[in-house]
Amino acid sequence: MFDNQEFQTIKSLMDERGIHAKRAYGQNFLIDRNKIEEILSQFDFKTYDTVVEIGPGLGALTLPISERAKSVIAVEADRDMVALLTERLQGKSNVTIVPSPFEHWDQKGISGRLAVIGNLPYNLTTKLLELAVQMKASDLGFMVQKEVADKITYTAKQKAWSALAGYLHLLGSIGGSIQVPRGCFYPVPGVDSTFVKLNITASVPFSAYLGFKKLLLTPNKKLSNVIPQIVHDPDKRALIDEKFADILGFRAHQLTPEQLLPLALLVGEKQDRSII
Repeated sequence: MFDNQEFQTIKSLMDERGIHAKRAYGQNFLIDRNKIEEILSQFDFKTYDTVVEIGPGLGALTLPISERAKSVIAVEADRDMVALLTERLQGKSNVTIVPSPFEHWDQKGISGRLAVIGNLPYNLTTKLLELAVQMKASDLGFMVQKEVADKITYTAKQKAWSALAGYLHLLGSIGGSIQVPRGCFYPVPGVDSTFVKLNITASVPFSAYLGFKKLLLTPNKKLSNVIPQIVHDPDKRALIDEKFADILGFRAHQLTPEQLLPLALLVGEKQDRSII
């Protein structure tokens, strides 16, 4: 829970430079050393050629990761944090700090086996995850609000599932889920968080996710009523009617991601990242 020593370190660093946590960046800095170690223990950093960290902030994870990983790329949008992080990481030749929003980064410098880790702000969680899953990483780890973690974790007992939950489920398995109470952060947020570790074991085209988004957009409609709204090519509609007749009487969320995947691939094809 609350780590007074780490809190004093973080607060002093910010006060000395007149820096304040910015709501626009969703900044709540992890200060609990036990939770930091618990999160890092989910990864075998020696096995990665590159570790990318989204939003390193003050370096609570970056510093210990740099002691364990071959190469770290820390992508930070806040210029104040970049300056402070650069100072804290002096002498760490294996760390590259990229002063850029993650969504604008050109992803240069990535090679070999990859892990992507991030503390994701609520308002950008989906967008950043959409980009991260396209990086062909071996493992993903992300801190999100607890309610978001529940929404993007697929279970067979769910009455409904989101496009992102279905796609992450197909990519791999949740290797670790760590509950992080709000008191582990400074400033203290209004909600608890969860750190989710995803072990990626399969290669699934991103078009499947785009297809899920379309098919799940109107969850109360049967697929037979959804398809005419999202597929305008009559030849493709005829193909779908013939090939997927056995599932068109269901609502999308009544099927498993595996059952819906072939149709999702078909309706999600010919789209790219610019459409997200």
